[in-house]
Amino acid sequence: MSKIARFLNEPGFRRTLGYYWLIFCLGLNMAVLGPTLPTLAAQTRARLGDMGQLFLVGAIGGTLGTLLGGRLYERLRGRVVLGTAQIVAGFLVLCIPFYARSRE
Repeated sequence: MSKIARFLNEPGFRRTLGYYWLIFCLGLNMAVLGPTLPTLAAQTRARLGDMGQLFLVGAIGGTLGTLLGGRLYERLRGRVVLGTAQIVAGFLVLCIPFYARSRE
């Protein structure tokens, strides 16, 4: 087996690649709100100016989530905490369109 193949199969490399993928997906989760804001405002029948509160609530939630997540990361297996948090965040982002439809 070549040096490159051995390097790619090492658990440390795969773990690092997983962390990079997690940060990339987290960025996508955070970035999805901006371009979809006008459509989301139309679906929820809210004024676009009032939708700015979403950014405030998101920042507050991110701060509280970081505090709680840091505690959990120290007490439990860190990878499991990060993976679970990302799956929950992805699920909540997927729920946004259904929430708008449920209010009709």
